[in-house]
Amino acid sequence: MKAFFRLGILMLVLALPLVGEAQWDYPQYNMSQTTINNCFGRLYDSGGPSSPYGLNENITTIIEADGIVTLTFFGAFSLQENVDFLTVYDGPVAAGVVLGVFTGQDSPGQLVATSGSVSLVFTSDSSVSNAGFSLYWSSEVALPVAPGL
Repeated sequence: MKAFFRLGILMLVLALPLVGEAQWDYPQYNMSQTTINNCFGRLYDSGGPSSPYGLNENITTIIEADGIVTLTFFGAFSLQENVDFLTVYDGPVAAGVVLGVFTGQDSPGQLVATSGSVSLVFTSDSSVSNAGFSLYWSSEVALPVAPGL
């Protein structure tokens, strides 16, 4: 019995670093004029995880994940109040539903897009750049239907 207990503890100790690593081992991107085709990842403002965003920005990043996409903002959310904005659309900018327009210090928390794609539009002026934002996303892609025999 003691041998099984020790083996279980050893397996737990060896597996914990892998669990922690898998949770945060997402591909990382900075805001840029691009389309990302990935089911999960981390997205930072144009300054990345350690620098403020730039001045005079007008950037659209599109995430195409082909399923329900959940965005979860984490860490600081800091945009110049009522001057710099992050607008999030469920779908393309031209035809998508606006999930929210965010400014200031209040984090959006979690947003869900059901169209299979999310468009993030970030605009800033020429006076002040703050810490910015960071988020991660994941998508729930439906399993394929097994063929009939």
